[in-house]
Amino acid sequence: MREVVQVWLSGDDERQHLADPPPDDTARRWDGTTACGSPGGLTWVPPERVDGGSRCPACTAVLGTAPVLEGDDPGPV
Repeated sequence: MREVVQVWLSGDDERQHLADPPPDDTARRWDGTTACGSPGGLTWVPPERVDGGSRCPACTAVLGTAPVLEGDDPGPV
């Protein structure tokens, strides 16, 4: 499963979408397309603001309920 990030689409900070990470890992805003196919300006959702209950149902239908979010790696165990 590919790594994705949780994003807001074009300033809508109510609904959180899933998308491929930006090409530059320091970018917090970029143009792209969400997993559900909505194009536009994407803004990275900070980890403390990620809310599975606010996730776009169409993105969940495409990638499932527990996609691998960037930064989820627990490291060596």
